[in-house]
Amino acid sequence: MAAPEPASNRTSATTDPLRREEIWSEIGSVAADQLNDPIQALEAFSEAFRLNPSELDLRNRVFELVEAQSAWLAFMPYLQAGLSVLNDP
Repeated sequence: MAAPEPASNRTSATTDPLRREEIWSEIGSVAADQLNDPIQALEAFSEAFRLNPSELDLRNRVFELVEAQSAWLAFMPYLQAGLSVLNDP
């Protein structure tokens, strides 16, 4: 059986931002729900948020993790990147 493909390989294999957001969201869900790893989940969901900050369910999930970990300062670069995506015409 082959080893699982690293997340960075899967996300860099596509240039479609929405597909990349889906992959990062899947990784975040696995980390949060199956591995009980909120730190890894936040990292993955933050990458997904950076790519698609308008996705309401994703935004709620990432904000819950940020709040639970008191990680607002660490999340700030993702928030700024997400806002630039929303403001990009």
